[in-house]
Amino acid sequence: MDSARLVIIHKNKALRHRIADFLTMAGMTIINDAESLRGLQENADEWKPHIILLDICQMDDEFPTLLGNLKETLPQVKFVFVGPEPRAHYAKHTITMGADLYLSEGQHSDEWIGKLMAIQP
Repeated sequence: MDSARLVIIHKNKALRHRIADFLTMAGMTIINDAESLRGLQENADEWKPHIILLDICQMDDEFPTLLGNLKETLPQVKFVFVGPEPRAHYAKHTITMGADLYLSEGQHSDEWIGKLMAIQP
């Protein structure tokens, strides 16, 4: 199986890099990162990601439209929302908003890796 190609969208650059480091050590390929969903939309065709890790704290009025456009343009891509809350009801809410998976920033990195490997192509 080829390595999953991930893009990390998070406002915190240091956190993006820490996430990239531990996912790379797990054998995943980080093809790029960006601060916002808009940055991804401009480059999605070129980057060709399998999985997009998306900071849900960036949700604004444009978020549903941008996410809808990306899901239409890249139907094969898995969208993984990353947020601060580990609660199950919070995860269910993000799934209804279009996430394929929800990961909490507080979860152990082994949990992240296991869940991401389960949804990679």
